[in-house]
Amino acid sequence: MSRKSLYILLGSLSSAGYGWLAWNSVHSHITAPGICIFKTITHLPCPSCGATRAILLLLGGDVRGSLLLNPLGAVLFFALAVIPVWLLIDTFLGQESLHLRYTEMESLLREKSWISIPLIVLVVVNWFWNIAKGL
Repeated sequence: MSRKSLYILLGSLSSAGYGWLAWNSVHSHITAPGICIFKTITHLPCPSCGATRAILLLLGGDVRGSLLLNPLGAVLFFALAVIPVWLLIDTFLGQESLHLRYTEMESLLREKSWISIPLIVLVVVNWFWNIAKGL
């Protein structure tokens, strides 16, 4: 993926993530059924169900509650904290360190595909955790 495409994609996803968090923090009393297409079709939570609420709990200082609700929320929280700052630094300094790290990781995963297995297992375990909790 080109640097420009990656930065546009990550900037757009970060903006959408912050927008979604802002909407949910203001409208926390509203439940929006049918947002998760997977859950609507299968009646089972997806691996990321509860991630928004988990991030909002982290922002409120409830680390334990956040991790119990959905550990992927902490990963997304970290990404939303780091990626926009990294994008801005690269843009203003004319660097491409984020793009270089992305291409390094992409190459590593292509060369050593076994590395992705533990990551997939973690997502599946999180999914079963969500199902067991009845999200």
